[in-house]
Amino acid sequence: MEHGDTTPPGTPEAKAAERPKRRRRGGASRTDPAVNLQPVRPLAVRPLSDRVADQIREFIISEDLAEDTRLPAERELAVRFGTSRPTVSQALRTLSLMGLVEIRPGSGAYVVHRPDRVMTATVGLMLDLDRQSIPHLAQLRLWLETVGVQEAIGALRERSSRLDPGVPDGLDDVRAAFERLRESSGNVSAWIAADTVFHATIVRHSGNPFLASIYESVHTAVIRYEYEPWVRAQSMPPWLAPGEAERLIALHEPIMAAIEAADAPAALEAVRHHHDTLMANLRTR
Repeated sequence: MEHGDTTPPGTPEAKAAERPKRRRRGGASRTDPAVNLQPVRPLAVRPLSDRVADQIREFIISEDLAEDTRLPAERELAVRFGTSRPTVSQALRTLSLMGLVEIRPGSGAYVVHRPDRVMTATVGLMLDLDRQSIPHLAQLRLWLETVGVQEAIGALRERSSRLDPGVPDGLDDVRAAFERLRESSGNVSAWIAADTVFHATIVRHSGNPFLASIYESVHTAVIRYEYEPWVRAQSMPPWLAPGEAERLIALHEPIMAAIEAADAPAALEAVRHHHDTLMANLRTR
């Protein structure tokens, strides 16, 4: 109580005066000098073609389009989404980066597989907000694929132990994806789609759909970043140039061979070698 205050001690008035004054709701006052208001970093404005790519992706999902379904012609998509053909063309190239569609020269754009709506969008947004995080995302891709390969081989061994000799090993989808990879060299769009399908198919054999979904979304974001400048410029990256096809196939052959042999150490070594090559490609971007 301050000197000269005549309020009798112990009264409600005196107790009220002794209580510290509450700060008004909402936190610090507007004039509180302790508040440090940092400028908010503005979000990058997304190109129109990226927004149209989102609309086409939603169209694939909502129409439940199956693999290898031909999308409507660019002119029809332009009318549907109220935009121009060049914008649709760029949007389709963006989707080809994500391994969602394959552009076949003279034929059109075809669905490779239906995208995971939530995970792909989430990972893509994280990368858009911080492009410097791509090495961390690529590292996460390696970790996820490492776990996926180990679990896939474990599941394959367990399955083989219960089967009679001569019974198929259940890897026909992986072999088909690898053959598709062989046939895709020389076409950027086809290669990206085939590469995504090959790696994702192996991880799906882990038997964990959540691992497969997260891996595919992270892989898609990394591949999109790796190839984006080349696809937007409609040019060929050096590692897909004529004469490099055999080297790319040779990069994936040890993975395929190790999976067929259920050789986990060899598979992990091959996956890490593939990752090192991917990182080298990102540095030449």
